[in-house]
Amino acid sequence: MYKKAFLFLKSQNTILCSIQGMIVSIIPKCDEIEKEQLNIALEIIDNLLKSKLNTLFAVAGLSIEKIRSIIKNAGILPKSSRVFTLLLISSMSIMRFSSLLLNKLSVDNSPLFDELNIVESEQTESSELVLCRICEEYVPVELIEAHSLSCVKASQTEAVLESIDGKIASLVKLIAEQFLNVEWASDKDNQTILSLPVLQLYFLLERALNAQPSISDSVEELHQILKCIISIPEKADYSEISSLSFDLVRDKYKKSTAFHFAKEVLKQTRVSGSSKTALSVTTLISDFEFLKLISKGAYARVFLARKKKTGDIYAVKVLPKSDLTQKNQVKRVLTERDILLQFINPFVIDFCMFFFF
Repeated sequence: MYKKAFLFLKSQNTILCSIQGMIVSIIPKCDEIEKEQLNIALEIIDNLLKSKLNTLFAVAGLSIEKIRSIIKNAGILPKSSRVFTLLLISSMSIMRFSSLLLNKLSVDNSPLFDELNIVESEQTESSELVLCRICEEYVPVELIEAHSLSCVKASQTEAVLESIDGKIASLVKLIAEQFLNVEWASDKDNQTILSLPVLQLYFLLERALNAQPSISDSVEELHQILKCIISIPEKADYSEISSLSFDLVRDKYKKSTAFHFAKEVLKQTRVSGSSKTALSVTTLISDFEFLKLISKGAYARVFLARKKKTGDIYAVKVLPKSDLTQKNQVKRVLTERDILLQFINPFVIDFCMFFFF
């Protein structure tokens, strides 16, 4: 498959060189306006031919946009129109190259990827509702335990998924810089053995990065991406990268499955039928009712406040931003916040949230 992929890239390189040669041969016979248009085409071809494997597809995408805008121009001349049409076809072929690598894969099902069955719970009627303190949604009292566990799980999993995406993004960048910064249609043996398998892995990681756990189809997509990664030939040159890629995508697959399951439970247990996570709940200072002033110091005042929706009592410390800036206390306040976020102690008040307004 990689030999065919290399030949495909090589053919596109040859086509671009042919278009380039054709322009060079006809440009002396053209008038000034057409020469200017053909010089733009030469610039686009030069950018494509000089691209490395890690930038080729981005350059091709930009080239397509530029060519389309030129073709739509009413002032384009016949020879230029023919050249830009050929150039557009070649650029679009390069952009479709990723599908050549990704769609040719076929692997057997593996017991490693057994699907998790999501068990649907029946919504029961209840005359009593309680407010979940985590997501601030009303839940039938008999479902609050299952709901609370899933509410915590969904929020924790969503945070972990953000971390995994960050690691995948870093790996994609590493692969582009270390393995794909090479000419894209030269050295057949090196390309078929190393560059193209790594490029395939690069495309798969980009797909995994773009998979949104909130969409149910993403779980199946991540499942398929894992199968594809397994099918890539093992080579010592990129075995560590391949192994790390598999581990990250597998982690995202598992967490996405758990996230989807937790959201299904949330949807079934909430009165509203919503599946949003607690992380998406925005709390504002206007959500609190200030009861009385507890203390007042040189830098801040502390109020006793009740959250209107839940009725929970909080101590709200208020620090005027203007005073903090004038007295150079911003760093001290941020340090205090960070310390309170890290530690839980029965003798120190818990830190819950903060606002800037």
